[in-house]
Amino acid sequence: MLKLGYLSGLFGILIIPTFVQASETMEEQGKVFAKAHCSECHRISPGELATGHFDAPSFQSIANDPAVTEMSLNVFLRTPHSRMPDLMLSEPQKLNLIAYILSLK
Repeated sequence: MLKLGYLSGLFGILIIPTFVQASETMEEQGKVFAKAHCSECHRISPGELATGHFDAPSFQSIANDPAVTEMSLNVFLRTPHSRMPDLMLSEPQKLNLIAYILSLK
């Protein structure tokens, strides 16, 4: 018969990689979303050449701004802006996009 301590330890070992993988997945999904929906105006990845139609900041410059936090990005993405399309992001899309931008810090 297996002891409870052994089972909880085994469970802990098995669950940790899932949490690590989930955060990487959010960042990667955010990057994929950004390339599909934001790259017309923004440079998405570090080192990309400017291709936008507007003078939109790169995601790297957004991430480098010391005032940019998860909360400030959350508020920004919920607020309409005259020079940006009114994106109706689902909660997972918004969280993934925020995770990607913050990963560039």
